Amino acid sequence: MEVATIEESKRGRGRPRKVEQYTVRAKDDPIRKWRAEEALKKAKGDPLVALAEERLGDNVIPKGLDAVSKKHYLILYKEFTDLGIDVVRYRRVHVLLAKEYAMEEMCEKELQRIGGIAYKTSGDAGIYKEHPAAKYLHATRSMILNILKSLGLTPTSNSSGARFEPDPEAEEFARLQ
Repeated sequence: MEVATIEESKRGRGRPRKVEQYTVRAKDDPIRKWRAEEALKKAKGDPLVALAEERLGDNVIPKGLDAVSKKHYLILYKEFTDLGIDVVRYRRVHVLLAKEYAMEEMCEKELQRIGGIAYKTSGDAGIYKEHPAAKYLHATRSMILNILKSLGLTPTSNSSGARFEPDPEAEEFARLQ
């Protein structure tokens, strides 16, 4: 049994905060009811299916992804299969990339909501600071770029990967430089 504390905000100046305690009962929590043995029996011994939320052809959508990450997971699944990337072999990269794209989308929405990458601090000085979402957006995009480079999915790295055939036109252009 867990005990949680709620603090109410101040109602007026100088009044103390009221602290209430309440009991959280988690008897209906589906995570506590889940048993690995039963899930493995239902999945016919396949641990990926036992841990998965849905099945998508030969692939499974992992649990723990929020709706936005799941959307990007499905988009990447289609793109990866079209490019011939083994989504089972690169499963962790696939999930990580889906989460990174979801983080990028969230940061972009936050920056659209505030109307720019900077916000004005309080006071008459008129000092502007960079919003943390802009910093996270930059870090997320560089992480996405590094992952795509490691998979050989960028224009500069696609000739270095073993999956791609070298482009003869690109080689001729490189010789001219």
